[in-house]
Amino acid sequence: AEGIIETFNLAAEPMFQVTAEQVTGEPIQRLLPELSTDQGKTGKSIPGGLPRQDFPPSGARREDGTTFPVEFSAGRMNVCGESLLAWVIKDISTRVRVEQQAEETRERLIHADKMASLGSLVAGIAHEINTPLGTSVTAASHLREHSAALRRSYQQGGLKRSQLEDYLDQAAEAGRILETNLRRACELIRSFKQIAVDRSSSEQRRFKLREYLEEVLLSLHPRLKKTGHRVEVLCDPALAISSYPGALSQVLTNLIINSLLHGYAPGTSGTLCIQVEQQGHWVNICYTDDGRGIPRAHLHRVFEPFFTTRRGQGGSGLGLHIVYNLVTQALSGRIDCRNPEQGARFDISIPDLSAGPET
Repeated sequence: AEGIIETFNLAAEPMFQVTAEQVTGEPIQRLLPELSTDQGKTGKSIPGGLPRQDFPPSGARREDGTTFPVEFSAGRMNVCGESLLAWVIKDISTRVRVEQQAEETRERLIHADKMASLGSLVAGIAHEINTPLGTSVTAASHLREHSAALRRSYQQGGLKRSQLEDYLDQAAEAGRILETNLRRACELIRSFKQIAVDRSSSEQRRFKLREYLEEVLLSLHPRLKKTGHRVEVLCDPALAISSYPGALSQVLTNLIINSLLHGYAPGTSGTLCIQVEQQGHWVNICYTDDGRGIPRAHLHRVFEPFFTTRRGQGGSGLGLHIVYNLVTQALSGRIDCRNPEQGARFDISIPDLSAGPET
């Protein structure tokens, strides 16, 4: 119980690169330096009078000074009337290495998924901007041709009143078309710029939630327009919160894309709804669609990495896993998935970071 090694079996010798004779009578800290025999010191304490205690993965030390991860547990036992602690130690280097490789792979795939999402956003916005800009070019060209014709008539002295009136009407209409379409292009660019900056940044800022939700939907308009889906946003226009808009944008984008991919049969459309309420310093976001819903057998697995029902059809199984990580980690919130009478429902709660601690 004082942490002195009494016996050391043959399996332990190659693990720690020492013989039993070398460590018998030595303190256990020679092998497990993180342990402490004094409860007041830092480090994990030897379990003392506890009948059994498991420890999380920790670092062990070999004779040459190198360290490696281990799992160990200790239990009290009596040998010939003497109270001893029996230690079971397992080298988990291989498991830790595999887990690290898996985590690195997962992070790379998540990053690739985010970049693919951003790439899709760029392509959609570029296509959407092409329409108002193309219309503006046509209106400007039409106005230039009429202006040239009017100048020729003026220079030749044959300018008529009706010709001038027609030109003024054409100029006013062209100006209206130019203003409307260029304003539309500006809105798209501003929305795209803000969404793109937010997605590539992890900074916290204060923003009006409904206005930001509409910007996110504007960036998704090219994709939604092809499907005929309608999106409703129920949120107080005056509601402003402090949070991480980039993470929130990615969450809503992934939920909407998930509905489009899994919620509806090809050629069908429905209604997606984002309802927002504030309760104290928490903001509750309820996202629903009226599609085919999620099978009950899958509800407990939808947030697992690589879980997808569209394997081989473009599904990576990371969309909702990213959503879960963003909500619970980046946004410090919580998320739950359920099946209403029709469709799917995701309940998200995130803190308003400007509202202070919860009471």
